[in-house]
Amino acid sequence: MSPQNENSALPHYTGNERPTHLYTANELRAEGLQPMPQTPVAIWHSTGPNRSSISGLFDRRTAVPMAGPTEP
Repeated sequence: MSPQNENSALPHYTGNERPTHLYTANELRAEGLQPMPQTPVAIWHSTGPNRSSISGLFDRRTAVPMAGPTEP
């Protein structure tokens, strides 16, 4: 079980310790997918040299192909 932040009902993960089926929105977009539903299922705290970030995580198993451009 992932750690829980007392301020959120969503699971929180740090570093590389997140389930392999959870992706950020940018990671999904890179694969031509968009999250569905569009609300995160978990929160990911990542850090690196001189940076720290918090991202929503989405379940890749429920992601759908990105909509292409519509024609007039």
